[in-house]
Amino acid sequence: MHVDAVLQLTIFDVKDDFIEAGLFVGPVSVVNAEEKDTYLEKAYSRPVLTRISYNGKIEKLIYPSGLTEKERFMLKGLYMPLEMVLEDEKSYNVIQEDSTGEYLAEYNTTGVNLYKTKQKYLSLFSDMGGLWHLSLPFPNLNFLLNRAVMYG
Repeated sequence: MHVDAVLQLTIFDVKDDFIEAGLFVGPVSVVNAEEKDTYLEKAYSRPVLTRISYNGKIEKLIYPSGLTEKERFMLKGLYMPLEMVLEDEKSYNVIQEDSTGEYLAEYNTTGVNLYKTKQKYLSLFSDMGGLWHLSLPFPNLNFLLNRAVMYG
């Protein structure tokens, strides 16, 4: 599957411990099994509200009313992998969650660059509800965040 989209973030309020913001991707194009997937395009194009702590952790996603459980799950799968948690250490681990389950993320800092690698899943969601408790290796999936872009 290939998703091509522009992430838009609008900050609505800044509190003492967190930021309230809106997330939206658009325009969005999804190709699944070499075919345009209009169902996923429609699902991914819905905005969500979010509460983000100052270290970058997504504390809460608030979905538009009227969405099915599956649609909420798909939006969680789109936004949660983008979470980048900042700490003062050069290297650290964080337990994070996406629509698949809980995973161990390893963060490494080199200069102004922050690298996130999913190490393994600690538990998996099944049927968008219950948890399977197991540990699976995860193929190296890397994310890069340049701190200079964030802090100017």
